[in-house]
Amino acid sequence: MASIPLSPASPPLSKCDFPSVPFWTREKWTTHERVNNNVSNGERTGERGGGKMAKGINISMQYVEDKDGMVVDGFHVKAILGASHQLFFQLQALNKHPKTWGAAGTETLCTYCQEMEHQFPELALCADNWKSKYIATQNYPSWYNSHGKEKIKVEVYDDDDIEIAQSTRKRRLSRAHGQSSKKRKPVNSGSRQELPSYLPILVSRSL
Repeated sequence: MASIPLSPASPPLSKCDFPSVPFWTREKWTTHERVNNNVSNGERTGERGGGKMAKGINISMQYVEDKDGMVVDGFHVKAILGASHQLFFQLQALNKHPKTWGAAGTETLCTYCQEMEHQFPELALCADNWKSKYIATQNYPSWYNSHGKEKIKVEVYDDDDIEIAQSTRKRRLSRAHGQSSKKRKPVNSGSRQELPSYLPILVSRSL
């Protein structure tokens, strides 16, 4: 069965080797969000679009940091999202894209995380690949709604098309009815055919 070509797997990393990275586990980030919930929501309101990202401001991925604990900028976030969407499209081409990311199989999850961490090593600075998984969880629903669903072709007719179709059908029915009413009467070849009344007079005069 066809699959996405895998990049070389990176060896597991240890928190002890990267003490400057604060959000090594998903629980650390969840706690941070809970504590800073009011501030985060206020800062993020209306700012999740491409406007802030295009200016280099990171709003949605503040948990992505380099080995020194520095949060990546918005330009880097844009590159990460682009690579993530590209992997979604590759899964779609192989008919392996799930309806929800929670329904993705082990092979799909491993392939996605391995490729994302190969392109962006800072995503590997965590436990259990949670940063790559979280990016997919946050972004897959919108991608699937725009690109993953099967397209159903629906033909739409306006009123003029319906009237033309109905009138054409009526003309065909009327023609068929007219042809059936003009059937010729059958001729019985065994019966004698009566001569017109004037033929005997013409015969007697010639005699």
